[in-house]
Amino acid sequence: MRLIVLLAARLGSFADAAFALTQTGLPISAQHVRTLAHQVGAELVEQRDRETGQDRSKVPVRVAATPGVVAVEIDGGRLRTRGTGAAPAVTEGQPLAREGPQPANRRDPGGEPWAPRKRVSTCVASLANSRAFGRMVAVEAKERDFYRAGRKAFVADGAAYNWKLQQRYFAGFVPIADFLHVLCYVYRAAWALAADEAGRWQQYVAWLRACWQGRVGEVIEQLRDWQGRIGRPPPQEELAASDPRRAVAEALCYFGHNAGRMKYPEYRRAGLPTTSSLVESLVGEVNARVKGKQKYWNRGAGAEAILQLRAALLSEDGRLDRYLGERPGSPYRRSQKQDGHKAPAKVATSQTR
Repeated sequence: MRLIVLLAARLGSFADAAFALTQTGLPISAQHVRTLAHQVGAELVEQRDRETGQDRSKVPVRVAATPGVVAVEIDGGRLRTRGTGAAPAVTEGQPLAREGPQPANRRDPGGEPWAPRKRVSTCVASLANSRAFGRMVAVEAKERDFYRAGRKAFVADGAAYNWKLQQRYFAGFVPIADFLHVLCYVYRAAWALAADEAGRWQQYVAWLRACWQGRVGEVIEQLRDWQGRIGRPPPQEELAASDPRRAVAEALCYFGHNAGRMKYPEYRRAGLPTTSSLVESLVGEVNARVKGKQKYWNRGAGAEAILQLRAALLSEDGRLDRYLGERPGSPYRRSQKQDGHKAPAKVATSQTR
């Protein structure tokens, strides 16, 4: 059972898992793999919902020591789902809770760079709406004792729902706008405004350096000056992405909403991450299992179950192996009566995570 579920979560499809299992001498159909994977995934959904439904203050901590530096990173992905008798629909998934950026030694010129290093990461994924998902991430953070960490960061792109989650569930975390998104807005504006390639590059570097050094206010003022010269986008008119009016307006909108989350020198000094690249790469890892030209998931149980398996597999705390080893029916689980003593009855609850 462990091997079947692990391969169903790791490989690209149930058919791939069935083929791999057959090569090991275990003949099994793709449909049978699917049934067993959905069964365990549904168990994980039930366990997650049970934990999420309780008062967060009563959620027990599952780690031996409070981490010193933590980060929660949120991002969204897309997969194709369909309902009974309905056309394929598109929905969201794949956000993440992650621990462990650590400041590097900045006193030793020959040492490692200042960028924080990941120690341990865990993943939370769901098709649920953003509010429900926020509760899931908050429970994961509570179990890992994030709220008592000395330094805490919440990193995301500029999507409004990300910052609503931060304010609701992670108000004590330092909010950080992903610097790579800043780079993209600066690049588009510089390339749309300057007359030649040399001028574009010079403007891009100047604005990007200003943002990196925490001088986003200067960039905003210069963009406003440009907008005064070229004008705003006409109302209810769709402009080309390369149109200077659109590029400047979009950059001003992004910087205006996120300037307070762009204090990058402060974040670097604190050893906090400045990009959400960790979670964005993890979305790719989730997509490798659930996304493809020929993949359409039944909305609800099908996609949600496999998301739980994939998230547990990608988590670096061994939770999927641990769950499979302790669930009822596992050959490694203590029996109800062993050596004349009763084993604990609640072996597959959240306490085993």
